[in-house]
Amino acid sequence: MLDWHSEYLVIQARQREIAAAAEFSRQARDSAPRKGRAVRARSGPGLRWRAGAALVLLGRRLQGDPSRLAEKC
Repeated sequence: MLDWHSEYLVIQARQREIAAAAEFSRQARDSAPRKGRAVRARSGPGLRWRAGAALVLLGRRLQGDPSRLAEKC
């Protein structure tokens, strides 16, 4: 019989394996083509706009834009 700590570590390892398998199957399911849709739909202008806005905010944060710093004070 394993002591309680070893048993705990084994249970944790099994839980990590189960979580990794679930994540892998989710990714495989999401990347699989849907019935009746051979090619993935292209992203619309809304998605591109949101991605562009996120990049602008990230760029300001990386450059230390003074207008952003003034908002926090």
